[in-house]
Amino acid sequence: MTDKTFGLMIAYAIPGFILVSGLGQLIPEVRVWLIGLDDIGPTVAGFLFSGTSSIAAGLIVSAIRWAMLDTLMHATGLTPPSWSGPDLHIRTNIIEFLVDAHYRYYQFYANTAIAGVLAFGMYLARPQPDAATDGWLFPAALILVIVLLIAARDALSKYYSRAQSAMEAELPGSAPTA
Repeated sequence: MTDKTFGLMIAYAIPGFILVSGLGQLIPEVRVWLIGLDDIGPTVAGFLFSGTSSIAAGLIVSAIRWAMLDTLMHATGLTPPSWSGPDLHIRTNIIEFLVDAHYRYYQFYANTAIAGVLAFGMYLARPQPDAATDGWLFPAALILVIVLLIAARDALSKYYSRAQSAMEAELPGSAPTA
């Protein structure tokens, strides 16, 4: 697995799998993809269906994150870097490094928080609720979502500040700006 595929897996596939697992609580066919029938376990087709569905669900979760959480982050004081300048193409490597070092983790934390909330809602709406686990599960899920959102804000803040510094830094061999 390369750094690129690892970043994409944590940003989209894992949060998407969480959402697909939640869907498995409500839709029997999805549950079969994940655990298989009887004692035979999951099938290759189930693996492919759940894998493809996880990526699609992860992209959908990411769109929800962009529409809701990114907007909230910006409204509460995080300012995206300025992506302009004649030498933006020269700074591509450092920007890609910062995406891998910080932004993918922001996507993971934020997408996982959203997928977790949606999956937990599906879990609570399942046909056979279990009062023994449902009582302690809500506070645990709430704490996890809060921690994920705090981690998301931290990762996005680091990404924005370091990307802005990279955009403002003088390049070797360039004339100083006034």
